[in-house]
Amino acid sequence: MMNSCGPNETVPQCEPCAVTCADRDKNICPEICIFNSQCYCRDGYLRKDGVCVPESEC
Repeated sequence: MMNSCGPNETVPQCEPCAVTCADRDKNICPEICIFNSQCYCRDGYLRKDGVCVPESEC
């Protein structure tokens, strides 16, 4: 079952590192390619206070 993603979010095939405004270093965790049903921020957006915002708004 797929989650309904919010604005500027997507469900990728591989589970990426969850980059946030507070922690932008996605090089410290591996990308895991397994079935994924979680929403992640689209490219160019980072999570801030539970929503995906443009990097410039961090």
